[in-house]
Amino acid sequence: MPRAAHIRPGDGMLTLDLHHCLADDAATVDGARLLAALRRLPNGALPLQAACTQGGIVDDRPLGISLVGSHATPTHVVARIGVFFAELVGGCSCHDDPAASPAYAELRVEIARADGRAAIAVVSEADAAAV
Repeated sequence: MPRAAHIRPGDGMLTLDLHHCLADDAATVDGARLLAALRRLPNGALPLQAACTQGGIVDDRPLGISLVGSHATPTHVVARIGVFFAELVGGCSCHDDPAASPAYAELRVEIARADGRAAIAVVSEADAAAV
């Protein structure tokens, strides 16, 4: 698991130390390292609840994670991550067990070029074009 991971109170944004995921020039992301670091996070660490549309509960099944793209700004390397996960949807009556429904979210990972500190948040539909 990455060395430092915590959720900032109030905004639910996950912050991590991902300096090891930057290429030597700190201008690009090493996609394989970034994906491996995200896969090692404990269940529930990624802010996927914000992307739930039916039940609001993210299943603990393994996630499908892929790098959609990345670019550099003067201060950060920004990566867009696609995450396939299962959302639990409650039954319609007392006897129905919850069902897992496939779901997808895109996350924005901003890694500071200076120290590798990173913030992760769900990309809203309104923000999707800006990432």
